[in-house]
Amino acid sequence: MASTTIAGFSSGIIVMLSIMVGLMAGTQLSQAVISGIAVVAFVEGFSDAFSEYLSQRTEKEHAIKTIWKEAFIIFLTKFGIIFQFILPFLFLPLLDATYFSIFYGLFILSVLSGHIARQQEKRRIIRTMLLYDIAAIIIMTITYFVGDLVAFIFSLLGI
Repeated sequence: MASTTIAGFSSGIIVMLSIMVGLMAGTQLSQAVISGIAVVAFVEGFSDAFSEYLSQRTEKEHAIKTIWKEAFIIFLTKFGIIFQFILPFLFLPLLDATYFSIFYGLFILSVLSGHIARQQEKRRIIRTMLLYDIAAIIIMTITYFVGDLVAFIFSLLGI
């Protein structure tokens, strides 16, 4: 369960960074980026917690109280990890906050993916860390251009 949960955190960070970059490119508004991060924090936390709850309920090996407790801990942890990315946008200009969040997110992603690699038998830690970071950078690049394209289309439509 631990490596699955860590992989879920990694995926949540990639999703959050990508939405953050896409919203920044498409809107140039800190308020939109902050709203996007808050929504992702809630949705990612809730979906992972609910998935864990359903998974453990089907096993029928755990007490209901334990299942709820673990689901709540997963929600709070994932929500907290993602929600902290709002802080730079409260204190820094949009572009600076975005760069800071990207570097911070890639750092957290490296730590989490390194932990996943350590649990695997082959233990290619650096390779795994680079794989996660490169995937995140590719996805962020694509979402940047998607956000930019949406902004361009809206400008053509006068929206």
